[in-house]
Amino acid sequence: MPLLDIQLPTDGPVPGLWCNAAAALCQACHAHGLALQDVVVLLPYAAPLPLLREALATHLQTQGLPAWLPRVETPLTLAQALGPGDDSGPGGQPARDHLAAVGLMRQLPSLRQWEQEDPLAFAQAVPQLVDTAAELRALALLQPPEQRPAWWQQAQALLAVSPGPGAWEAMLAQLALAWAQSAPLPPEDRLWALQPAAWATVVLGGQPPLLQSLLAHAGGQGTPVLRLWADAPGDDPLADLAPAPQLHRRLLPDAEDEAWATASTVLQAVSAGQVPLVLVAEDRLLMRRVRALLDRSGLPLHDETGWALSTTQAAARVSAWLRAASPQADADSLLAAWKLLLGSHDAAALQALELFWRGGQGRDGAGPQAMPPAGPALQLWQREMQRLAPWRARGTRPLAQWQALLRERLDAPEAAPHWARDPAALQLRQVLGLDDEFQADEAGSRNLPLNLPAFAGWVAASLAQAVFVPAAPPQAPVVITPLSRAIGRPFAAAVLPGTDARWALPPPQATLLSPGQWLQLGAAPRLQAQQQRLAALRQLLRLPAVTLLRRQADGDEALGPSPWVELLAAALPDGPAELSAALQGRELSARPVAPPQPAAAQALPQRLSASSVQALRDCPYRFYARSVLRLGAHEELERDAAQRDYGNWLHGVLHRFHETRTAPGPQPAEVQRLLALADDALAQDPLLRGLDAADLLPYRAGLADVAQRYIAWLHGRDAAGWRYLAGEQAHEVAPAALAGTRLHGRIDRLDQQAGPSATLQVLDYKAGRADGLKRKAAAPLDDVQLSFYAALLQGTPGLAGRDTQAAYLALDGREGVAELAPSGPLLGAAQALVEGLAGEWQRLREGAALPALGQGTVCEHCEARGLCRRDHWSAAE
Repeated sequence: MPLLDIQLPTDGPVPGLWCNAAAALCQACHAHGLALQDVVVLLPYAAPLPLLREALATHLQTQGLPAWLPRVETPLTLAQALGPGDDSGPGGQPARDHLAAVGLMRQLPSLRQWEQEDPLAFAQAVPQLVDTAAELRALALLQPPEQRPAWWQQAQALLAVSPGPGAWEAMLAQLALAWAQSAPLPPEDRLWALQPAAWATVVLGGQPPLLQSLLAHAGGQGTPVLRLWADAPGDDPLADLAPAPQLHRRLLPDAEDEAWATASTVLQAVSAGQVPLVLVAEDRLLMRRVRALLDRSGLPLHDETGWALSTTQAAARVSAWLRAASPQADADSLLAAWKLLLGSHDAAALQALELFWRGGQGRDGAGPQAMPPAGPALQLWQREMQRLAPWRARGTRPLAQWQALLRERLDAPEAAPHWARDPAALQLRQVLGLDDEFQADEAGSRNLPLNLPAFAGWVAASLAQAVFVPAAPPQAPVVITPLSRAIGRPFAAAVLPGTDARWALPPPQATLLSPGQWLQLGAAPRLQAQQQRLAALRQLLRLPAVTLLRRQADGDEALGPSPWVELLAAALPDGPAELSAALQGRELSARPVAPPQPAAAQALPQRLSASSVQALRDCPYRFYARSVLRLGAHEELERDAAQRDYGNWLHGVLHRFHETRTAPGPQPAEVQRLLALADDALAQDPLLRGLDAADLLPYRAGLADVAQRYIAWLHGRDAAGWRYLAGEQAHEVAPAALAGTRLHGRIDRLDQQAGPSATLQVLDYKAGRADGLKRKAAAPLDDVQLSFYAALLQGTPGLAGRDTQAAYLALDGREGVAELAPSGPLLGAAQALVEGLAGEWQRLREGAALPALGQGTVCEHCEARGLCRRDHWSAAE
């Protein structure tokens, strides 16, 4: 009996499945004179192994037979029991495979040139090469050893390179074939040489290709093979399907509702005592959301699928360090890396260093190269910059040197405590070869020259492909696992979300070969994969209760049901209808948010600037947040140059220009001097801390036109008798009406007109166009800046009582420099400003509220909008 097929009942509970399989196996061995203990039973997955062993032991004990059990294994566990093997070929370890592919591609001159000409396309071809080589190797290993030479010859003829379209893909496919053919054999390949008294298997949810090929070859060689079929006979996986009264189908509107309904179904089943429960993970993105909801409930979970290693805290630390190691790393990257790696160690020094780089609240940072003053912050900076030095050396290094550098950084005393307690960190070290440095050195991986970006890219790709599976909590009531590993296990219930039309999509194949080429090489037809999925879905119905869920739409894309589920429902007698799931809700009483109206009688500031007075006028709550609570957002330490930085730079340049201008000169000479001062300021102006000179190059490119317009305007102003008096002067006054509160500010520029009147004029530089300034100048009582400056001058000894004017100076208008003066007498506006502020200040001192107005364009860009919760006010407000 080289090959004996035995049909088991295709329906019924899971425990009965294994009891039937044990009885059929024992009976077949007895009938054909086989010693049970000499039989090797292979199952597709490891989870059912103890179930079959227990069923065999129970059957033998019940029958009063000697308890000589056969060997029950999976192909992998049996191969591992035969001794250690070499699995260094493609498809074994993603981190090593990536490097091996790069090394193999660089051995071909044409591909080396391609990398230099189009590095992005070269990098995108690396995973295609790995996937193709892995699939080719897997197909070759399905062939019996004596048939493989012919299979390799067939593949070489099929993938022959020909000129014309697709030549690059054909060349890469040939390289993948050569790689697959030269790779060491995996441990499972030793199974072909085994010759037990008999092989046996239980066909449950289809047969894995290797198991199917191995047993077919053994039967052809005369070795007895017993196949116990728990699947339906023939080509119809749903034939003679028994009723399934506990099958439910639920329909949800979208992905979020589907996740909530899935979590709710699981919790209800666990509360009803349906444990252990299997949560079938076929949609990884959906399962991440479901798991988050279940974690929130505190339900213990055993996740057999895991998640990408790149999403763990250990990977975040390594990724942050690699970003910080770049010579172009900004201060935010350095701080992020040091905070993650050092944790609570050196926390005070890190905080001091960050405060130094930021330079205080509301000011620009000093940059990552600025050395802090003596103290713990300096010691931290020196130590960490010394560690960064070898990483920032130019050129390439062998992979082994990069691994040694990373291992040295992670094993530093400050970082080591994070790794000793983290299982994900231990797996990360293994994936990246930090401890063994890839003992199986395929394609010269250890000596592959890499620069820092290439090494960082390899680390990112390796961590993204590796899967981290956390340790299982004891007696977890819920198991998360794929469908293929959920069948044949005695769960009390199953919940399967994501059964929409996308679930029927065939698995992707490597794209260097066409689907027709894969079929010619022996790849399983897609119909066979679909039949196996249907067979697995039928086996899931052996469980006492099964719930299938799907969504109607994914964003704007409408989704129908999975064809597999539709076939299953049609095959079932009285198949269940799909019902809309009703999510449990609860009533919440409305709690409208009202606009805040704080009072600050005892906390009012003693000094007011023009911007704080403007904030008080625009919205009292904005003034409360800024000046009473003194809240403000830190700017990013490293940022692109913005319009404000351009304005700061231009202010400083014009100040230096006028401070060193003794008399008017020729226009071309003055333009050149202004530009020279601008270039000098790029290198040393303290207003530009946190910016590199290159950040302002776009503004510098347009400065020549600005300088031409400004010098032309200035010469006309010289002709009118105006002379520069002072610039960037700080003023502070204490008007009597304010009863002790002081006004302070810095005036960009103060000019004086020659003649008996000696009129003063305040000029406020604006590095922008004149459109918005015209509206401000037309409403001096709404815009307080110029009136505020006039009030400062009237309170300054030596300047009080003099005729004063003021204007905005728009420097960047295409039509020329624009001087925009407010309408009406300036001194009258200044007096009205002080008197109005005095009355308002008195009311605030007496306890008047500072309400949030929530009106006008100020709200659109107000930094305190989240604090006053403007977007959550009731409709009436």
